[in-house]
Amino acid sequence: MKRPGALLELYRRLSPTIAMLVPFLAKYSVKLQKATDGIASQRKQIAADSQSLHNCIWFHAASVGEYEQARPVIAELKRTESRPVVVTHFSSSGYEFAQNNPAGDKHYYLPLDTPTNMKQLVELLNPSVLVFAKYDCWPNLILEAEASAVPVLLISGTLPETAARLNKVSLPLMRDIFNRFSEIGVCSQNDADRFTKIMGVTAKVTVTGDTRAEQVLKRFNDSADGPTVEILKNFGKQTLVLGSSWQPAYDLWFPVFPKLLSNNPELKIIIVPHEPTAEQIDYLVQHLDIKLNIPVTTLSEFKNDGIGKQITVVDSIGLLAEIYHCATIAYVGGGFTTGVHSTLEPAANKIPVLFGPKIENAEEAGEMVDSGGGFILDKGNIFEIVHDLLNDDQKRNQSGKAAYSVLDSRTGSVSKSVTMIKSYLA
Repeated sequence: MKRPGALLELYRRLSPTIAMLVPFLAKYSVKLQKATDGIASQRKQIAADSQSLHNCIWFHAASVGEYEQARPVIAELKRTESRPVVVTHFSSSGYEFAQNNPAGDKHYYLPLDTPTNMKQLVELLNPSVLVFAKYDCWPNLILEAEASAVPVLLISGTLPETAARLNKVSLPLMRDIFNRFSEIGVCSQNDADRFTKIMGVTAKVTVTGDTRAEQVLKRFNDSADGPTVEILKNFGKQTLVLGSSWQPAYDLWFPVFPKLLSNNPELKIIIVPHEPTAEQIDYLVQHLDIKLNIPVTTLSEFKNDGIGKQITVVDSIGLLAEIYHCATIAYVGGGFTTGVHSTLEPAANKIPVLFGPKIENAEEAGEMVDSGGGFILDKGNIFEIVHDLLNDDQKRNQSGKAAYSVLDSRTGSVSKSVTMIKSYLA
């Protein structure tokens, strides 16, 4: 095991103290409390299961997004490998999603990242390989895996230009961590260049692609005959979908809704809040109905008189793949806050994809803009762009094909990722 650098050693020494603070912090976070409760409740279970899990393939997928990237790879490995697959999660949302959509033989919460916790866990599981998805890396876990001669790999790795991992303070620490990987599989050549040329990583870096693409396509195709598609397929001849939307999206769209609907009488709108809480749904319905005087319904009430309304607000979760089947144009949220959400999902339907300006976290969004499949919106251009796409069939179809080509260019990554992992299995 290579000796940790100064920053990694400092983290190693401080991590037990940091871990002691987590129960206190959990009092102020429902999600963190769920995670800490889950960690505590599973300690004995992991020990009891451990003998049957030796020589396993161990994936760590912190949250839902990382797990979605790992799922198709896990599925292929389970089809071709007899050894067990263990998946660990940190976020409660990721763990709960996995309970409803299991891919591994066992799913656990990952204990807090202290040397003692990680040494015990590596010894209990005795994995043949440890695979991280996207970028979530736990330093003490990596050090303990390295000490036990367990190959550490990354699949669907990303390193945007604006990543905090590249700032002057954290870069030496991240370089030290990633240099302990046996191989780093990344989404694109740009990611590879940032790992090697900017971060200065000397570990093996390979462009294996983004496994989200095949998962997105599978989920989209599997949802084609879903009940929500059946409900909404006749909602409008032209349908604008606002997916994963937040308040900044409403600030952008609400002022232009009346004009869009007036100038495009066949247009209907479906709003999918990122977090469809009762308060959020009530706010949307009240604002649209009372302040904007636009006929609105919720998806749960759609069967009553939804066809006659102009806007449907989705008050359930997990339906975006189905809803994109009904879209003529789609807007993806996040581009005015922390960064745009998945632009690949609507692209599966070969439709134009719209979003805000914060797309540095998603290289595919930039590719869509460059190819004419994606459009960055602001208050000055939103009406013109949307109205033009709705009324120019040729432009809209060409734009949709361009968006789809970005998704299609990313297929094949599952096979490459599986090949990489298998090359390290003893």
